[in-house]
Amino acid sequence: MQEVSNSPALLKEFVPSARASIVNHGGKFIASGAPVALDGAIMKDRVVINQWESMEKAKEWFNSPDYQKAREVGNKYAKFTIVLVPGFFQ
Repeated sequence: MQEVSNSPALLKEFVPSARASIVNHGGKFIASGAPVALDGAIMKDRVVINQWESMEKAKEWFNSPDYQKAREVGNKYAKFTIVLVPGFFQ
């Protein structure tokens, strides 16, 4: 989830390197955009959903040097909240 302060800069300077790091670490991009509430309030401007083989793989990606380098750039343009949600892994 993100609160974006400069969307054009985020899309240009952060998103390509962040997505590349996701793919390089076995993740899969699922969805991105402004959420639509059916019930209750939405607290964020944008939600991004990625899928991982396991919680451990997601944590490895998050702590990887390539994602952390991308994140330094992203932090200039957005506030991030990253959560892991256990689910059915195929």
